[in-house]
Amino acid sequence: HVSATTQALASGAHVVCEKPIAPTVADLDLMEKAAAEAGRHLIPVQNNRPQPFFRKIREVLDSGVLGKILLVQSYWGSFRRRWDWQVFQANHGGTMFNTGPHAIDHALLLFGDESEPEVFCRMDSNNPFGGDADDQCLITLFDRQRKAPLIEVLISQYLAYSPKRYNICGTHGGLSGGETELHWKYFLPEEAPKQALWEKWSVDRVYPEETLPWREESWSPPTLGNMPAVGYTLQSFLSGVKLFYDNVYDVIACGAEPEFTVTQARRQLRVMEECLEQNPLPVKRQIPTK
Repeated sequence: HVSATTQALASGAHVVCEKPIAPTVADLDLMEKAAAEAGRHLIPVQNNRPQPFFRKIREVLDSGVLGKILLVQSYWGSFRRRWDWQVFQANHGGTMFNTGPHAIDHALLLFGDESEPEVFCRMDSNNPFGGDADDQCLITLFDRQRKAPLIEVLISQYLAYSPKRYNICGTHGGLSGGETELHWKYFLPEEAPKQALWEKWSVDRVYPEETLPWREESWSPPTLGNMPAVGYTLQSFLSGVKLFYDNVYDVIACGAEPEFTVTQARRQLRVMEECLEQNPLPVKRQIPTK
């Protein structure tokens, strides 16, 4: 989107740019410079972030009821064969560029911004029709200081049995679910049985056992039954799009602070670039599709 974006900015327009906002961080830097010189807004599309289910997940995690968040697993995809332009690297196709901006945006928000994540990634291409772009990608974000949660993201076109979008583990409980429903359970430490660390190999030759006073809660979108299905994000998707453009309007017309920023998009691109650098896949076609 680099050429079209810089031209639009130079003409005096604000620009809302589809994901991924640019193929590289260097390209994004050029776009940001053009926006600054034109005095215009450059807003990256992140219509998955304001979806009600993800806002609820962040609310639950921020409440602290799950304790320290240790592990976040998210799954993006289904079993789907493709034979269109998306299957070629020359077109910037593949699951990383297509779904990655959504999944990585979520992952970085849940990782937090106190440190930059270390990245480990494995990508593969098994397209049966001759494509060469990645169609499965496993991304791990981790903090060597172990202050941020371990994040695992699977983006795959080979999920015959699709797991729930999120599984989150904390020291006091966990959360599971996705766009259509969320469930979480937790205990309050002050209500848990008091235990003393065993100083011997065993006490009465039994394993440690206890019954925790679990509290369970759930959530579902209030208008679920009235909203049509749209793509893999189902009913929640439409509300996410509306909430995204509500913020775009507020930024341009009312001078509000942007919820979706170039700084956030740059952080995503850095992760994506690292993933691609770790996984150079064989190129079968050099010329982009016309």
